[in-house]
Amino acid sequence: MTLNGVLYVGGGSLGERTIERYNAAGNSWAVAATLPDSLSRASLTTLRGQLYVSGNPYTPGGISGTIRLYRWDPATTTWTPLRTPTLARTDTEAAAMDGKIWLLGGSSGAEGPGMLVYTP
Repeated sequence: MTLNGVLYVGGGSLGERTIERYNAAGNSWAVAATLPDSLSRASLTTLRGQLYVSGNPYTPGGISGTIRLYRWDPATTTWTPLRTPTLARTDTEAAAMDGKIWLLGGSSGAEGPGMLVYTP
Protein backbone atom coordinates (compact mmCIF):
# COMPACT_ATOMS: atom_id res chain seq x y z
CA MET A 1 0.00 0.00 0.00
CA THR A 2 1.40 3.45 -0.80
CA LEU A 3 0.92 6.52 1.34
CA ASN A 4 2.53 9.87 0.50
CA GLY A 5 4.75 8.13 -2.05
CA VAL A 6 6.03 5.50 0.41
CA LEU A 7 5.35 1.76 0.11
CA TYR A 8 4.03 0.16 3.34
CA VAL A 9 3.63 -3.55 3.99
CA GLY A 10 2.23 -5.41 6.98
CA GLY A 11 0.46 -8.59 7.83
CA GLY A 12 1.24 -12.25 7.87
CA SER A 13 -0.47 -15.26 9.36
CA LEU A 14 1.16 -15.60 12.77
CA GLY A 15 0.25 -12.41 14.55
CA GLU A 16 2.62 -9.88 13.05
CA ARG A 17 2.92 -6.51 14.80
CA THR A 18 5.10 -4.52 12.43
CA ILE A 19 4.35 -2.28 9.50
CA GLU A 20 7.40 -1.84 7.29
CA ARG A 21 8.23 0.84 4.74
CA TYR A 22 10.36 0.58 1.64
CA ASN A 23 13.02 3.14 0.74
CA ALA A 24 13.37 2.92 -3.04
CA ALA A 25 16.42 5.19 -3.15
CA GLY A 26 18.36 2.97 -0.76
CA ASN A 27 16.64 -0.29 -1.77
CA SER A 28 16.00 -1.05 1.91
CA TRP A 29 13.19 -1.87 4.33
CA ALA A 30 12.68 -0.40 7.82
CA VAL A 31 10.05 -0.75 10.53
CA ALA A 32 7.66 2.20 10.26
CA ALA A 33 5.32 1.33 13.12
CA THR A 34 4.43 -1.39 15.62
CA LEU A 35 0.77 -2.35 15.89
CA PRO A 36 -0.94 -2.18 19.30
CA ASP A 37 -2.02 -5.85 18.93
CA SER A 38 -0.73 -8.94 17.18
CA LEU A 39 -2.86 -9.33 14.07
CA SER A 40 -3.12 -12.21 11.66
CA ARG A 41 -4.04 -11.86 8.03
CA ALA A 42 -3.87 -8.08 8.19
CA SER A 43 -4.91 -5.90 5.30
CA LEU A 44 -3.89 -2.27 4.69
CA THR A 45 -5.49 0.63 2.89
CA THR A 46 -5.14 4.42 2.94
CA LEU A 47 -7.65 7.22 3.27
CA ARG A 48 -7.07 10.97 3.67
CA GLY A 49 -3.34 10.62 4.33
CA GLN A 50 -3.66 7.93 6.98
CA LEU A 51 -3.04 4.19 6.97
CA TYR A 52 -5.79 1.78 8.04
CA VAL A 53 -5.03 -1.76 9.15
CA SER A 54 -7.59 -4.48 9.74
CA GLY A 55 -6.94 -8.01 10.92
CA ASN A 56 -7.80 -10.70 13.40
CA PRO A 57 -6.26 -10.93 16.89
CA TYR A 58 -3.75 -13.75 17.19
CA THR A 59 -3.10 -15.86 20.26
CA PRO A 60 -1.03 -19.04 20.56
CA GLY A 61 -4.36 -20.90 20.62
CA GLY A 62 -5.41 -19.63 17.22
CA ILE A 63 -6.96 -16.77 15.34
CA SER A 64 -10.02 -14.93 16.57
CA GLY A 65 -12.85 -14.18 14.14
CA THR A 66 -13.16 -10.72 15.68
CA ILE A 67 -11.90 -7.97 13.39
CA ARG A 68 -9.72 -5.20 14.78
CA LEU A 69 -9.41 -1.94 12.87
CA TYR A 70 -6.72 0.68 13.52
CA ARG A 71 -5.78 4.02 11.99
CA TRP A 72 -2.12 5.14 11.85
CA ASP A 73 -1.17 8.76 11.41
CA PRO A 74 2.30 8.97 9.79
CA ALA A 75 2.73 12.60 10.91
CA THR A 76 2.41 11.74 14.62
CA THR A 77 3.25 8.00 14.35
CA THR A 78 0.29 7.18 16.59
CA TRP A 79 -2.32 4.44 16.36
CA THR A 80 -6.02 4.96 17.03
CA PRO A 81 -8.20 1.90 17.66
CA LEU A 82 -11.46 2.16 15.75
CA ARG A 83 -14.88 0.65 16.26
CA THR A 84 -14.82 -3.15 16.04
CA PRO A 85 -17.30 -4.56 13.50
CA THR A 86 -20.01 -6.67 15.11
CA LEU A 87 -19.80 -9.47 12.53
CA ALA A 88 -16.98 -11.97 12.99
CA ARG A 89 -14.93 -12.57 9.83
CA THR A 90 -11.42 -13.67 8.98
CA ASP A 91 -9.27 -13.06 5.90
CA THR A 92 -10.90 -9.80 4.77
CA GLU A 93 -9.26 -7.37 2.36
CA ALA A 94 -9.42 -3.64 3.02
CA ALA A 95 -10.10 -0.94 0.43
CA ALA A 96 -10.93 2.76 0.59
CA MET A 97 -13.59 4.34 -1.59
CA ASP A 98 -15.97 7.28 -1.27
CA GLY A 99 -14.53 8.30 2.12
CA LYS A 100 -15.17 4.88 3.67
CA ILE A 101 -13.14 1.80 4.57
CA TRP A 102 -14.53 -1.36 3.04
CA LEU A 103 -13.65 -4.79 4.46
CA LEU A 104 -14.38 -7.25 1.69
CA GLY A 105 -14.73 -11.00 1.41
CA GLY A 106 -13.29 -13.29 4.00
CA SER A 107 -14.99 -16.05 5.89
CA SER A 108 -17.45 -16.08 8.74
CA GLY A 109 -18.28 -19.77 8.89
CA ALA A 110 -21.90 -18.84 8.19
CA GLU A 111 -23.92 -16.99 5.62
CA GLY A 112 -23.68 -13.25 5.92
CA PRO A 113 -22.75 -10.11 4.06
CA GLY A 114 -19.53 -10.31 2.05
CA MET A 115 -18.50 -6.81 3.11
CA LEU A 116 -18.39 -4.50 6.10
CA VAL A 117 -18.18 -0.71 5.85
CA TYR A 118 -16.55 1.72 8.27
CA THR A 119 -17.16 5.47 7.97
CA PRO A 120 -14.46 7.49 9.74
